[in-house]
Amino acid sequence: MDCWADGCLRWWTYAGVNMNCEIKPFDESTFSDAKALTDELFDPKPGDVLEKILANPFRKKVNASSAGEIVYQEGKAVAFQAAIVRRLYSGQRPFIGIVGSTLCSRPETSPVLLMQLMKATIKPRYGSELFFANTANVASMKMNRLLGVKGAGPKTCESIRFGIVWAPAFLKCLLPCPKAKVVTEIEEVIFDSFWQKYLSSNQGIVSSRSAGELKWMFGDGIKSGETIMLGSYGADNELVGYIVFRSTHGGKRWVVMDWIALKNDEKILKGLLVSAVRYLGKYKRAILLEMVGYPEAAARIASCVLPFVRKAKNNSFLWKYNGAGEAILEGSWFFGSYDGDRAFG
Repeated sequence: MDCWADGCLRWWTYAGVNMNCEIKPFDESTFSDAKALTDELFDPKPGDVLEKILANPFRKKVNASSAGEIVYQEGKAVAFQAAIVRRLYSGQRPFIGIVGSTLCSRPETSPVLLMQLMKATIKPRYGSELFFANTANVASMKMNRLLGVKGAGPKTCESIRFGIVWAPAFLKCLLPCPKAKVVTEIEEVIFDSFWQKYLSSNQGIVSSRSAGELKWMFGDGIKSGETIMLGSYGADNELVGYIVFRSTHGGKRWVVMDWIALKNDEKILKGLLVSAVRYLGKYKRAILLEMVGYPEAAARIASCVLPFVRKAKNNSFLWKYNGAGEAILEGSWFFGSYDGDRAFG
């Protein structure tokens, strides 16, 4: 069977039955089919995730006509996976990555077609060098392994670390940390300056965080109040780091969506995480602050501020490098919620 993501039509036989199958690009013309399928198969529904994927500002920069693929059997949409084009850096060198997202299929979907769909997502497009995802479940992880996606996240992606917001007595034992302020608007001058400074000393792989990309990812949530951003500022009042966390379960639980500081400074990172816990305890009726996935270099800080942990069903981060040479992720500020589609939900 040779049904790839080029919009081609093929006849083939599955279980002795001739079937008419097609894989179409996911774009504005097929949005309604993808939306109907994901609304049916996801619980809870993915909300405006598909709209956000198509609104990706980097998609326009690289003229990415599609953002994934939809499988049709006998003219009916039966499976879908988004492929989000993202800008990354290795040191100061920019390159393109693809995030696999929102994989789903109806029970009647041919397993052969489903694997072809996943192959299409993994396959390099628009010059991409890295395929990755950070919300893989047990089933999708096994299928990706069969397709050659062998890379996995660190142990920080195998568990959920959390702190109890309404009982933050443990914070008193921490060393004094820089306080953070609420950010109500992602200003281009401030955040682009921060990002350029971060890149100037970056080592390893990191996902791009320009002001435009941060607005795309978090802007609507900040306006609605469902997402909170706190910024840490230096003596010259310039941004030196920030943390983003979003509410779930009616505001009782909050999850870290992004967390970064210049030169990956431990003091700034700790201050941001402590400030998030204190903010939720003072201004929100929150119970927990959680975090899934972060660089192993930050594990000591995370365990200090968020001292409790529960095991996840599986390592949710997977990756495959398709570029020249070898991808070295050790020492990279990677594997967080921002590095994938976890921050989209």
